[in-house]
Amino acid sequence: MSKTLLVEIRNIAIGVIILGAVQVLVTLPTKFFGLSAIFGTLLGCAVAILNFALMGIILERCVSKQKVRPDLWEAVI
Repeated sequence: MSKTLLVEIRNIAIGVIILGAVQVLVTLPTKFFGLSAIFGTLLGCAVAILNFALMGIILERCVSKQKVRPDLWEAVI
């Protein structure tokens, strides 16, 4: 993984964790708050971070394996 991808995964993880905490704080005064809300938020955060990380890894692999053919670009332009 490139350094840029690691930085972006970290940024996404920080944002997801902050928004997960906001979600828990918003549901705290309601009658729906409980362990299911906490576990749901934790699972949702983990899945979101994993999804972004896997998407970035797969995209990097696809771009690195891509062959650039100049004759194809001339047809497009």
